Amino acid sequence: MNKPEFDITYSQLPPQLYAHTKPDPAPNAAYVWLNNSWARSIGLDPAWLGSDEALGMFSGIQDIEEDYAPLAMAYSGHQFGHFSAQLGDGRALLIGEFVDSDATRYDLHLKGSGSTVYSRRGDGKSTLRAALKETLFSEYMAAIGISTTRTLAVFETGETVIRDKAHKGAVLLRAAKSLIRVGTFEFADIMKGADIVEKLADFLIVREYADIDIEADDRHQQLFGQIVSRQAELIGKWMSQGFIHGVMNSDNMALSGETIDFGPCAFMERFKPNQVFSSIDQNGRYAWNRQAEMAMWNLSKLAESLLDLFDENQEAAIQIAEDELSKFFPQFMMHFNQFVMRKLGLSIEGEQAEDMMSQTFAMLSTAKPDYTLFFRYLGDVLTGEDESLLVALCADEQPLQSWLSVWRRHIENEAITTTEIAKNIQQINPIYVPRFRLVERALEQAGNGDLAAFKHLLKALQDPYIEAVEFADYLFVAADDDADEQTFCET
Repeated sequence: MNKPEFDITYSQLPPQLYAHTKPDPAPNAAYVWLNNSWARSIGLDPAWLGSDEALGMFSGIQDIEEDYAPLAMAYSGHQFGHFSAQLGDGRALLIGEFVDSDATRYDLHLKGSGSTVYSRRGDGKSTLRAALKETLFSEYMAAIGISTTRTLAVFETGETVIRDKAHKGAVLLRAAKSLIRVGTFEFADIMKGADIVEKLADFLIVREYADIDIEADDRHQQLFGQIVSRQAELIGKWMSQGFIHGVMNSDNMALSGETIDFGPCAFMERFKPNQVFSSIDQNGRYAWNRQAEMAMWNLSKLAESLLDLFDENQEAAIQIAEDELSKFFPQFMMHFNQFVMRKLGLSIEGEQAEDMMSQTFAMLSTAKPDYTLFFRYLGDVLTGEDESLLVALCADEQPLQSWLSVWRRHIENEAITTTEIAKNIQQINPIYVPRFRLVERALEQAGNGDLAAFKHLLKALQDPYIEAVEFADYLFVAADDDADEQTFCET
């Protein structure tokens, strides 16, 4: 059994940005799930991860032996457009940093480990259902190629946590390339002392954007430009797969370009461009079709925090920020178009792709098919199957048939065979997705002590491109009234 070496380089930053803390002791802690395969892939010994020693470290019953102290990160944030100066890790802490076999550094973060100085009267705890939901969604995101934090382990604490009702308490151990957020810079900016923003920016460059010359005069402009690019790609992938984050506050945007914080998230089922699942998003601020707009809004808040680093002249600094921000939407549209064209099995670009995008989403808005299965079943049409599966997905067949005639003309102009195109479609379009009712059923049963449904659903979501008889029940199409299902933050 090989114990990994941990440290925390984040503690090199000004102390205003964090507070040292320890996880609340949970003497009755017991593992519920371990991500042994991913742990092994990054050089973390599964034998150690599942050991009593590791569990003791994560559950607060064994002191950290290394020469560092865990910490909770401070950050601010715009929540539904309103600024909150003091947020921070109110129920989480950085338990250590780990360098994998490819020299990639990860933050190891506990969620639900107890109260911190940032808890704002909260208990700092997490429910088992919240930890398992993040596991389902983050593992699925990784499986479909979307940058995300990863769950390494979930353990029950033996406590009861009161939310809407009594729940089993649990802690989630997640790994992220960096948990520095837009809100981290917003917090650093209001500190206004000892060049905190610059130190944080330089730390992020060294940690996550190492191709930028740390000595370059324009390094912070380069940093902002690369952050803009990563977010444009991330949101393009989200939307192409029908993902709705649900709470895109500026404190929930990781500058590593990873998806973080899966509280009220969901995947769209029947297509509805203004789809909202989150119970607290009453005005649709974070609807599916507004996510690019909201990402750009968050990035504008990051730019405001970085202005003094762009140029000493305020007008010049603002111009730099505006120039970099103006690149977001074209980059987002480029990625979004590319991802959707791949989902359609097409290699067209430029105006042809833009026109096809317009026709596709106009049809989807009218026909209202199941979003995930619509793309997947296009492959069946090309392999000689009848269109019955595709037609059955739609509330209105006529717009589908009109669209199919356009799509087939594009397919005929592709350089590869229809068999190859069908294969590509099946490789890019998952057949399984974490559907609302499936997730709720798995979480409800887990809360009652039965993890079978959770593990079975997770198995499908970790390999979502391969259809299997054992997962046949996961292919149901939601009824029209299921669009009103609501998700909750689970905090």
